[in-house]
Amino acid sequence: MAVGKTLAANERPLASDINTIFQWGLAANIPDTGDVTAGSFYYTTDTKILYQEQNGAWVGLPFE
Repeated sequence: MAVGKTLAANERPLASDINTIFQWGLAANIPDTGDVTAGSFYYTTDTKILYQEQNGAWVGLPFE
């Protein structure tokens, strides 16, 4: 299970956060939000999108 961190809607994740508290894998394998800690990150290695669990849904975050 991923460890989560809650970010404000306008807060971008820091590289140190991304390197320590998220899971990664194929977009087809993104875990159910009910199986992760609120605020957890998931990075899809095939689509290159960083998601965060927010209020029971995965939300894509701007990430460069």
